[in-house]
Amino acid sequence: NYKSIEKKDKEYRRKKIGQKLFDIRLNEVLAKPNLNKIFATCHPKNIPIIMLYLKNGFLIYDFKKEKYGPGADRVYLKYISS
Repeated sequence: NYKSIEKKDKEYRRKKIGQKLFDIRLNEVLAKPNLNKIFATCHPKNIPIIMLYLKNGFLIYDFKKEKYGPGADRVYLKYISS
C-alpha cells in the first residue's frame, strides 16, 4: 500500500515514486465510466503535493482560510479530463 511509505524517509525522496503512484491512481480513477472531474484539497504549505497536482493537469480553483480551524487553511484543486 503506497500510504505505508513513511513520507519523511529520505531514502524514498527524489525517485519519482510519488509520480508513479499518482499516475497509477489517476488512471484508475479516470477509467471509471462517466467520470471526468477529480477534486483534491491540501494545506497551502504543502508545496510538493501542490506542484505534483499542477504538473499533472490540476488547477487551483479556490482557497479557504481556516477551513478546519485556526491555521488550517486549504487549497482546492480540480482536474477535468477531455
